[in-house]
Amino acid sequence: MDEIKVSVCFSRSNDWLGDAIRFFTGGDVNHAFLGWNDPHFGIPVALGANPNGLTLSPYERFLKPPEQVMCVFEPPASLWPGIRALAPMLDTPYDYGGLVGMSMVELVHRALRRWIPNPWRSKLMFCSEYVRWVLKLSGLDPHGLDDVPVSSTDPARLFKAISSDGRFKRLADTKLP
Repeated sequence: MDEIKVSVCFSRSNDWLGDAIRFFTGGDVNHAFLGWNDPHFGIPVALGANPNGLTLSPYERFLKPPEQVMCVFEPPASLWPGIRALAPMLDTPYDYGGLVGMSMVELVHRALRRWIPNPWRSKLMFCSEYVRWVLKLSGLDPHGLDDVPVSSTDPARLFKAISSDGRFKRLADTKLP
């Protein structure tokens, strides 16, 4: 069987946390995750860091209202090298400290126009940090993020980098291929 194609997905929610993330990042999205149609389960699945931790879930359950998918990107090569490398992290808690540290990263970037490492990074991960690590470990770190530490990658910055990186194909709609 051919290797399953994994997409990079971005979403937004209009709850207080989504609003806060978009406020600090200045972006239209507040969440990043991976998704694919799984032939073994027979359903679309989502893999990413969310309030339940780093989880693999049915796509529909992962995106609880008021979450809505904004766009899906097809990467130019397989993301499985990065997913496999980070598989031991499955079912670990969400990095809330890192998320709080991102507010300092964003404020320093606004004031000084430079990216600093997340001051509260840990061995846990938040959503865009996980997706960026998968991309990096798969040899697909998006162009334009060279000066952004992985621990300081926000969903809006990752979205912008992938959107402008010609290697990634933006799919016509928000559904998985």
